[in-house]
Amino acid sequence: MKKSPIVIMFVLIYWVLVSIAGAQDYKAISLLKIVSNSRIFKSCSLGEIKGVFIADSDLILIGENDPSSPLTLDEIVLAARAGLGKSENPGVVTTQISEDSTLSFFVYLGNIGQTPVGAYMARCLRRLYLLGCGAVRVPLKGFWSYGNLPPVKLWVSPNPGRCLVSSTQKLMVLQGAGVAFNSKVVGWESVNPRIREWAAQLTERYDELAKCFPEFAEVRRFFRLYEVFLWARKNMKNDKGIRMLNQLLQGYTMASECYVPRSFRLIGKRNIAGGITCQIENLRIQGEPLLDELEDKITLALNSDPELGAWPLHFPTGQLAGSTRERTEIIAKLNSLGLYGCCTFLYLSTKGEAPKLRVFHDNVTYLRPTDTARKLVWLVKRTLKKQGNFQSYWTEFYRKELMPLVDERHFGDSKEKIMARPILVLVGDEISSEWILLQRVRVLGENFAFFLLPDKAKGFWPSIQDFLHKVDTLVKLNQENFAIVVQTCNKELNGQVYRLRKVRKILGDSNVLVDPSKKQFLNLLYNRKIRIALMQVKVTDEEIKLNGKQLSWRDILRGGKLAHLRYIILVPQGTGWGKKVLRAMQTKGAGLVSILPKRPLGDEELTRLASLVRINDGTNPIVLWLPSALATGFQGHLGWGSVPE
Repeated sequence: MKKSPIVIMFVLIYWVLVSIAGAQDYKAISLLKIVSNSRIFKSCSLGEIKGVFIADSDLILIGENDPSSPLTLDEIVLAARAGLGKSENPGVVTTQISEDSTLSFFVYLGNIGQTPVGAYMARCLRRLYLLGCGAVRVPLKGFWSYGNLPPVKLWVSPNPGRCLVSSTQKLMVLQGAGVAFNSKVVGWESVNPRIREWAAQLTERYDELAKCFPEFAEVRRFFRLYEVFLWARKNMKNDKGIRMLNQLLQGYTMASECYVPRSFRLIGKRNIAGGITCQIENLRIQGEPLLDELEDKITLALNSDPELGAWPLHFPTGQLAGSTRERTEIIAKLNSLGLYGCCTFLYLSTKGEAPKLRVFHDNVTYLRPTDTARKLVWLVKRTLKKQGNFQSYWTEFYRKELMPLVDERHFGDSKEKIMARPILVLVGDEISSEWILLQRVRVLGENFAFFLLPDKAKGFWPSIQDFLHKVDTLVKLNQENFAIVVQTCNKELNGQVYRLRKVRKILGDSNVLVDPSKKQFLNLLYNRKIRIALMQVKVTDEEIKLNGKQLSWRDILRGGKLAHLRYIILVPQGTGWGKKVLRAMQTKGAGLVSILPKRPLGDEELTRLASLVRINDGTNPIVLWLPSALATGFQGHLGWGSVPE
């Protein structure tokens, strides 16, 4: 049968739009239909629930299409009974007959005994106990153990996400819902801060833990179900429909009984696992206009075949408002730049009651303990004041905090390999020009391409995006876009003129300036073909001295734009490091800046430069590692995303 051109065009347009929008496959199922006829549910392969649509006296659940790990109908019914009705909330509590007892017993609440829900909640609590006593290894970078802290009973409960709702408030999509760990003890805020930080670590990194321990993922999935039904109960206007649903749910018979443990044995340490409870104080509601489109799709599906009970859906959930959008974009950018896996970002905030240190590496972000943040602040202060043996303290900090996060990669052809050190970017709200002295830290220079980003009230994610944008605009190093400026300030440097001949043969005379005049320097600076500039010049903090004349930061601000200049590598030879000059260049549009130690370029560096520009590999931004690639003597370079005040 021949299809009409109009139908073919419609199908093509639909799939193009779906692809562009990043739409995902979901299933919508009727709660009434699946409870009444379990065969409908068995054919669905419904995974984690994402939202719900209120259809008069029915609820349409929206979930992932997940044949590998589908929900059971028992789980849905148990969550619906608790969320829609007034029955006891499901949960599990641990108890001991006495403090000396070696057994911890489970008490099951909300009729979940002998159900899959009770089984995986019990496994989750036992896993929490094992985490607390250090009897299980957590394969997560940066995860720290409970150690010998005094035992405090922790409770596992839903960590409410944001309920994104349509304009009619009939459709809700749940975003960011997780699992929280807290204690029910009075005065939780006065409990040992280390214990509270450990509990906060479990809360923040729960999604990662769920990938390691399946029972954590199952508990999170049930909590999402409960939260969805709780929202539906508060927004369903049809009281008769609610009563009908509750009657149907109460009459449902569990598909099969499941073994649940009565107790677990303690191995010498007291139990920190208090229990699991489905309890949510408040739901966070936020309007989302994009959901009106999804609501229309669901309504059309229901009207097209009301008796079907299950319908496929396509919707671009990535476009919905969410705190993870910026992080998702950053991960995509790191992948496109080839930097995913070798870039670590630290965010040091010192303006609160206590300093905070957040880590972002690969696709995860988490807080480090306050003690670690304090240690980093202390290290920076000792380095800036050159107090004591700060090098050994930095080595210890690197070994414990940084080394587990990084790896090494090589770029270049088979003859010339460039060691691409992992990139370490420190973002901070108190980074100042003094921090240039972090060049002194040997372990950072030997192991990282190190950049500093002053947080100019942008926040962590926008600061990272700004840095990656500057990296993204870097171009491949070649003979036409690379320039070198060298001042031979004393007799020892005069030998560089001879050594520069090799480089001149490759780059050309116009791109290699030796002892230039102010006019020659400005001509090169504003040459729009030049994208990367290596400058060994005599500088103070406010000016560059060029053959008896000064080029000040004010001169640069009065000059033309420098957006073509994507990377400046400065080898300062004067009394300062040109901070106002460099800041003026960035104000006029220049990109990244790296400042090398005050050691003039020698034979090794100039020979290396001559070979680097011959490397022809357009897929990797080797420019980012140019200072590290020069020679071992320049390992202590420090880069700036933006030069601070």
